[in-house]
Amino acid sequence: MDHADDFFKTPSKDDLKPHSSHDESLAAIDGLDDSIETTNPGKAVWLIACTVSMGGFLFGYDTGVISAVLVSLGTDLGQTLSANDKELITAITSGGALIGAVLAGLTSDRYGRKLAIYIGCAVFFIGTALQATSFSLAQMVVGRLVVGFGVGEAAMIVPLYIGEMAPARFRGRLIVFDNICVTFGQLIAYALGAAFTNVYQGWRYTIAIGAIPAVALAATMPLCPETPRQLVAHGHDEEAKRVIAKIFPQATDQQVVAKIRVIRHSIEEITATVSDKSLWWQAKQLFTVGANLRALTTACSVMAVSQLGGFNTLMYYSATLFSLVGFNQATAVSIVVGATNFVFGFPNFAFIDRFGRRSMLLVTVLGMSLSLAVVAIAFHWIPVDSDLTVTGTREMTWASILLLVALIVYIAFYSAGVAPISWVGTEFLPLEVRALGTMLNTVTCWGCNIIISSTFLSMMKAMTPSGAFGFYAGICFVGWIFVIFCYAEVHNMPLESVREVYSHGFGVQYAKQLQMELQEARRAEQSTLTSPLPLVEAGSVMAPPTYDQELQVACLAVQRASIVTKTMLTEGDKGSTAKADASPVTIADFAAQAILISAIRHSFPHDKFVGEESASALRSNPALADRVWQLVSTTRLHDIVGEELVAAPSSLEEMLSIIDVGGNGEGAGSARTWILDPIDGTASFLRGRQYAVSVALIEKGEQKVGVVGYPNLRFQSAAVHEDEVDQDGYGIMLSAVRGQGAYKRAMSKESLQPAMRVCNVLTRTQTGQPDLVFAESMESPYISQRLHCVVRDRLGVTKPVTDLWSMQAKYAALVVGGCNAMVRIPRSPEYRAYVWDHAGGMLVYEESGGMITDLDGRPFDYGCGRTLAANMGLVATFPEIHSRVLELARVVSLAA
Repeated sequence: MDHADDFFKTPSKDDLKPHSSHDESLAAIDGLDDSIETTNPGKAVWLIACTVSMGGFLFGYDTGVISAVLVSLGTDLGQTLSANDKELITAITSGGALIGAVLAGLTSDRYGRKLAIYIGCAVFFIGTALQATSFSLAQMVVGRLVVGFGVGEAAMIVPLYIGEMAPARFRGRLIVFDNICVTFGQLIAYALGAAFTNVYQGWRYTIAIGAIPAVALAATMPLCPETPRQLVAHGHDEEAKRVIAKIFPQATDQQVVAKIRVIRHSIEEITATVSDKSLWWQAKQLFTVGANLRALTTACSVMAVSQLGGFNTLMYYSATLFSLVGFNQATAVSIVVGATNFVFGFPNFAFIDRFGRRSMLLVTVLGMSLSLAVVAIAFHWIPVDSDLTVTGTREMTWASILLLVALIVYIAFYSAGVAPISWVGTEFLPLEVRALGTMLNTVTCWGCNIIISSTFLSMMKAMTPSGAFGFYAGICFVGWIFVIFCYAEVHNMPLESVREVYSHGFGVQYAKQLQMELQEARRAEQSTLTSPLPLVEAGSVMAPPTYDQELQVACLAVQRASIVTKTMLTEGDKGSTAKADASPVTIADFAAQAILISAIRHSFPHDKFVGEESASALRSNPALADRVWQLVSTTRLHDIVGEELVAAPSSLEEMLSIIDVGGNGEGAGSARTWILDPIDGTASFLRGRQYAVSVALIEKGEQKVGVVGYPNLRFQSAAVHEDEVDQDGYGIMLSAVRGQGAYKRAMSKESLQPAMRVCNVLTRTQTGQPDLVFAESMESPYISQRLHCVVRDRLGVTKPVTDLWSMQAKYAALVVGGCNAMVRIPRSPEYRAYVWDHAGGMLVYEESGGMITDLDGRPFDYGCGRTLAANMGLVATFPEIHSRVLELARVVSLAA
């Protein structure tokens, strides 16, 4: 049963026992299993979110209460306040919020989220007390500054606490709830301000009431635990288990333990990403890398529009404004501002997933600009004193009504669009600079807030109200132009694709094309999943196999093996040893081969395997074997469904046996055989350059399925170069099934990303005779670079070659662009290439539209064992000139 009250008790051992209803397979979960997220969370997490969201309410209340206070102060502070005094009282809170947010961000990881919330409550209480008891301008300013510290801390810590506590599928909803509490706090502040308007020194009561939620939050926080992430980060695993067990009351003991592993792995991964990177290095990456700078510019520009576009003038000065234009109950009318802001926050979350952020911004920012233009026009017909003082009772006119309606429309557009969207812009940034980018986005927010709150009344006096609101309308219009040309739609894109967008300028058109391709890929994938299998009548001819399952398993296996190799890139000692032929092999080679064979063998136990490595070196070196086993046993995809399809070895001995399944494989002629290369290009892998992880299914000597992972190849790359590597993600995967085309997808630790069709080679070369660019191996001892140079000279090639060590990387260069031809003339006529150097990549190239044969013009036969014994040399290019290149290569080869 799910008893929310029980959360606040220490769970007994029985609370942590597995539930008998769970399958035994879940009781043996290993590695990075996160299946606990599929169980139903308890009511406790909702109670915690409601409790902590009082911090959001405080944030909203203390920023909204000043509107009513400013029109009620009179001479209660010992003087009549000037416009500059009011601006100081208002702006100082934003300055305090900036400092509070930065301090909270710098200290909360070290001291925990709960302590930060306690401190925030104390700061709110002290600031409220100082304000409510103020009899001088100085004391009021100090009180507002102190409250600002609390506002900044709440804005930073409360969403962070909720995000770390909430189950993944409810995280967005619970953080949205905190945002709603902020706007609700502002609404209540307006309502209470109106209620105490005619009470003697009622503003003191309005401010003092703000201490109640601060005390309530501090009193209930002991019932809320520290977040599991913080507990694990500080070594309190047992306490973290108890918290997780109460968040997920239906989870088994094994799932709770597995969740701890997932959290620890995430912490270690982020730490490894930035631990050796100084703040100066991060700043250089942010401001000197074009893609990063454009992403930061986009995020901060939208944030600037949200703050400089005039909304905060209404938040802080609405009562002052309405009193100027003739409303007798200006504070009561201000409730409309809070109510509209509160209500129209909901449409954003209802429609943003359907229409996307760019579309929402295009509509709402233009609406903001037009609404403010109407406000500026309305002010032209409303007489306002030059010193912004109210002399006597003003009459409410049609212009006043028009102004109120225009402001309501403006607030509706603001709340439904730029208000929430401005806070998600940092998703554009890569992980290694995201923390710094988030801080700069926050600084932009509060910095612009300070500007707007400290200049509004002065602008009204210097430029007239019409001029001030016309200026804000202009800012919104400039923001709208910026959205048109610079704000790309990245909704529902994988992170790797988001990075790719900003490598193409601001990427608006590129993102649009990419979205179309991703949607087409998703529709195709959904169609494949939902289409019923065709019925085959007795005596009819069976349709050819589609290899859907083989492709899926191979993609998952390559993705997992690629993650293993990518992880090892940061290790100083890669366990490199030399094989009998003097070529290097690392623990990543062994681990990747074990993962590939184990994953595929789990689904296809009767298939044969041919792999490059054997386990003999590991059997003679137990320490090396232990390192390989550690890699294999701890690497998992963050994809429960995918993990069920690709099993891992259950012991070190089983791992060694699995490696030998490939190492001892000799091929089987016409039998189904998987050919794999755990790392193609180990020498370049050791240098941090391009390499590949490949798998291919062979039937009757012909490639049927090919999957190749390129962990160092950026998704956006239009050409392949050794030193242009993917530092942020896990590279790309190319895949193909015979007769079904070639596809490309980004790799990640999550489920398989949508695949998009690779542009056919013919479409890249039909616009006239292209300049040939050859893929080459300048350091290879097995091929004749001299004869290759002769072939290029006779073809009239002027472009320099693309030098790549990995054979599979050369196929990537032919498929994704940058190269359009390759010749392999061996130095010795007896030399035959290993099957794993070509299997997979060759099929992808053919399915992308390329043509490839040996030097005799024959297709390749993969049924002759561990080498391509029936084929000598290679010629690959597009079909129109293949025969010409082949003829030249043969003539040159025979002449030698």
